[in-house]
Amino acid sequence: MVRSKKAVSCIYKFFYFTFAVTWGYVVLKDTDYLPPSLGGSGDISKVWNNVEAPIHAPGMKMYTLVTMGYHVGGLVTHLIAAEKGNDYLEMALHHFVAFYLFFGYYLSNMWEMGMTIAFLHDIADVTTNILKPISNTKYANLSVFIFIVHMFMWGWTRLYVLPV
Repeated sequence: MVRSKKAVSCIYKFFYFTFAVTWGYVVLKDTDYLPPSLGGSGDISKVWNNVEAPIHAPGMKMYTLVTMGYHVGGLVTHLIAAEKGNDYLEMALHHFVAFYLFFGYYLSNMWEMGMTIAFLHDIADVTTNILKPISNTKYANLSVFIFIVHMFMWGWTRLYVLPV
């Protein structure tokens, strides 16, 4: 029963992150600051242009508020309902940092940088959340393939794209 609940939760998150990444790409794809390494044709340093009076991409505010709502919900759920397991504090820290990212970039009006970073982090969450339920099935070869794809995506977004 516990594995089934976790699997259903991960499948829900898989669909959520697939939707969030697709939506984020649609909002960011025509901007001049989405780098080619994320499917754009811009330069990430251009997020600092017009910081005093930015002209936000259409749909950016709604994307920010919806995805921030998801992460705030994760924080509240974790603090209220999560079991106090070995990783409780680490996950609480993770949820607080995600909340700080969204809250900080929204209030400081740095939506371009914040949304690009949030989008970048959501990409690897797609494979994370489909890998978890599949790894508990008899499809070991599929699990290995998704794991390799996941590690490539995680490394690409966190170790190559983010530091640039």
